[in-house]
Amino acid sequence: MAALATGEDALYARLAMIELAGRSIDVQTYIWDLDHSGRLILGRLLAAADRGVRVRVLLDDTATFRNERMFAAVDRHPNLQVRLFNPFRTRPGDTWVERTIEFAADFRRLNRRMHNKQWIFDGGWTIVGGRNVADHYFLLAEDLNFRDLDLLAAGPVAADSSAAFDRYWNSRWAVPIGDLAHARDRRLARARRALERFEASQERIPYASRPTPETAGAAFDRIVPELYWAPVELLVDEPGKVGESESTTSVIAERLRGETALLGEELLVEVAYLALPEATTDELARLVERGVRVRMLTNSLATNDVVAAHSGYVSTRRRLLEAGVELHELRPGGHDTGRFLHPSRRSRASLHSKVLVFDRRHLFVGSLNLDPRSVVLNTEIGLFVDAPPVAAEVARRLERGYDPAYSWKVELQTQQVRTSGGPIERQRVVWTGDPERPLRTREPRASTWRRLLAWLLARLPLESQI
Repeated sequence: MAALATGEDALYARLAMIELAGRSIDVQTYIWDLDHSGRLILGRLLAAADRGVRVRVLLDDTATFRNERMFAAVDRHPNLQVRLFNPFRTRPGDTWVERTIEFAADFRRLNRRMHNKQWIFDGGWTIVGGRNVADHYFLLAEDLNFRDLDLLAAGPVAADSSAAFDRYWNSRWAVPIGDLAHARDRRLARARRALERFEASQERIPYASRPTPETAGAAFDRIVPELYWAPVELLVDEPGKVGESESTTSVIAERLRGETALLGEELLVEVAYLALPEATTDELARLVERGVRVRMLTNSLATNDVVAAHSGYVSTRRRLLEAGVELHELRPGGHDTGRFLHPSRRSRASLHSKVLVFDRRHLFVGSLNLDPRSVVLNTEIGLFVDAPPVAAEVARRLERGYDPAYSWKVELQTQQVRTSGGPIERQRVVWTGDPERPLRTREPRASTWRRLLAWLLARLPLESQI
């Protein structure tokens, strides 16, 4: 197994493995945008289907509204099938108003989504992590690029990954796109021409226009110079979780909670959305009390792509600081540059990783955020790894995220407040580590509008939805 730590490595690994696959490719993801990376990958999958590879694509139906026609068209290929998980009845021929009304009318079902991300090649290799398919996840976007992480693994865990995919694919929640799309949308020849024209003209991705197994193999060797052999365990929710009561919890969360209880020295966390219940912050406080160092990196208000998620994090933030957790928030410029692809100077950074490192020995990477939506509502997936070399490598990456060049450190500062009964001490949240302003007393680099929106959302009963 190996870590795919940069967006470019994650993209190149997928493209290389598509070219090297000889029998089957299975893709399960939450979002698939048809931008530069999305169209290039889909075109390569279509080419793989042309050479006889069986390709299956399973998409959550949340983000397919604009792109359904293209997926419905490639589904006409005899070797390429597309299914939509927990689909809406409203389709692209309908309006956003109609879809919104349907969502409100069938909220209990449609609010529960498939958030899993995994790729399986020939049943022997798997990529599992946090990345969807879009330029934002592969260091290609002009406006916003995500800091994220995947793991590439082979061996028995790939068979487990393939079996999990089959359970989702064959569940009653996965509906063939041909049963939903209008017949006029299913024009394979037109879709093929569009994808081929794009691939011939695109200049954003410095990858061979018509890669061969030899060039793909060379790219793979460059991306993954060394593989580590270690025990790897697949953690995955069952597809039926979307149909269960809201009291359902996550098998992944339970596994991580048990591992946390065994910690001896250190817990490192990097997660996009952080909204922990009070009982969990109490558990972390007990860890700190017995000498375990706990460090976390999450999004600041300035970098969070979902303001509602930040509003749910605010109360968690104070409890974590009171528990003794060392807390950091990503700065807007805190993204990595790569060897081949580079974000534009206008690009902002946002955090999308879901990573935990236990005592620099065990590692979890997956799709699960530390929030109620991931634990209770969505289905999720991840890999739990017992590999000290990989855990140490990922820990070093996380530590770079704690550096002031990438993030602010969040602390509690005691101040004297005058009252009618005399001065009292009060603790306020402050942000430190910025060379330009060493001490900030309100959400840094966030616009007044974002601060106001976060304040308003924090006062709505949205805790279970965040």
